[in-house]
Amino acid sequence: MTNYGERADYRSVDVPSVLEISGTESLSEITRRHREKIAQALENPLGLDAYVVICGFSDEKHRIRFSYHRWQHSSEV
Repeated sequence: MTNYGERADYRSVDVPSVLEISGTESLSEITRRHREKIAQALENPLGLDAYVVICGFSDEKHRIRFSYHRWQHSSEV
């Protein structure tokens, strides 16, 4: 588990990365939710890479989207 404010759900003790997991009952929301969670996870104050998992659950079918994203420092001017 991460601490409050670290912008992700879990932090690895073995690999320098965070994990953000989310789910939705509306498959049409998966892409939007995925983008939002990528942005959120990469805002982690630890400067760690991020894994993002989005699960979509519906009566028709289920989908899981899994992705890896490298953290990049962005300097604001």
